[in-house]
Amino acid sequence: MWERSRLSEREHPNPDGLGTWAEAGRRTVFMLEHDTGSEHLPQLTGKLPSYRHLAEKMAGLGNLCPLLLFCFPTPRREQSARHALTASPSAPALRIATTAINPEQTSPAGRIWLPLAPGNGSRMALSALDAALPDPWAQQRAAAGRARQEAARARAATRGHWATTCLPDGSETLTA
Repeated sequence: MWERSRLSEREHPNPDGLGTWAEAGRRTVFMLEHDTGSEHLPQLTGKLPSYRHLAEKMAGLGNLCPLLLFCFPTPRREQSARHALTASPSAPALRIATTAINPEQTSPAGRIWLPLAPGNGSRMALSALDAALPDPWAQQRAAAGRARQEAARARAATRGHWATTCLPDGSETLTA
């Protein structure tokens, strides 16, 4: 997914979990922040810049950054955290969804996730989040893909394409 060696200690996020959910032929990759309510909201939102940096690095490599899921112990904590997360300048660069869940009573795959993105006012299943949360780095990922294709073409051109030339005496010669 990503190589921590490419990021400094300060830059890389440290999620509580990293997972893949597969359902109905779709794969949803996510990072999980499990909030117990012990951190102040500025500490919680202070994690977003490192996730943003990861998303930017992944886009530069042509990869989609996983969803960032925040799981809270109570609906009240979720509501307070959503306000704080929304106010973070890093939030628009991430694909964030939140929930208040008791994992002993509710499945994380259910319709419990509320996207942070504007216009997504209803809770949805984990498997539906990828489609509901657009990639804020789509243009950068596409540009990175084009740059990689151009670099591959340039490498192929510098390797030299050999051409066969027929000489008047019937022999052949190879030229670069």
